[in-house]
Amino acid sequence: MADVFDEVEEELRKERYTQLFRTYGPWVLGAAAAVILGVAGYQWYGANESANRAAAGSQMMEAIEAYQSGDTARADAALTTLAEDGTRGYRALALMQRGALALEAGNRDEAASFFEQAASAAPDRLTRDTARYKALLIEQSELSYDDVVLRAEPLTEGTGPAGPLARELMGLAAIQAERWDEARSHYEQIAFSLDVPQNLQRRAGEALALIAQRAPAPAAEAQTPASEGEEN
Repeated sequence: MADVFDEVEEELRKERYTQLFRTYGPWVLGAAAAVILGVAGYQWYGANESANRAAAGSQMMEAIEAYQSGDTARADAALTTLAEDGTRGYRALALMQRGALALEAGNRDEAASFFEQAASAAPDRLTRDTARYKALLIEQSELSYDDVVLRAEPLTEGTGPAGPLARELMGLAAIQAERWDEARSHYEQIAFSLDVPQNLQRRAGEALALIAQRAPAPAAEAQTPASEGEEN
């Protein structure tokens, strides 16, 4: 059963540290146009603002093309300019991408800082929650269970896509703190939900099996054998 916990933790460390960007990358980069269109709704005032949006769009496309061609230095330079001078929505996207590049380079503290900055700049909940989740994912191992809950719980409100992943982080932190009741509650909410990815449900089921094997038996169950023996 220890292998199950190792897999759960490895999934959280390896898969999401290195592949989370690739999961959300198409949204941040390849599908950035859809987000940009939404951001444009906030930027309707004045020809000068339109010119700023056009310049920011060109910088974003430059960063996308540079990243896709493997020129991360040029991509980072374009993103740095965009994060400093772009409109609000473009700043958030640029900062998220800078965080992803820093994470790929192994600079975890720098990556977390970029994601936090992106959350502050984000004009919409999807971008804000995604950025906050990514920052928490990086820092979770250094936080107490209560601190993880404090930062993750707001992400679980409503139906945002970051909610189930934030719930999983709370479950992992509860396991690590041996707070078995809380851990069981978090993973049950994931396992019995109908609108979470299958791989997330699978990990929740494995975590519940681990909890059943490691958690102390409830007091009533622990006393049952002794009570039966006394009656006999």
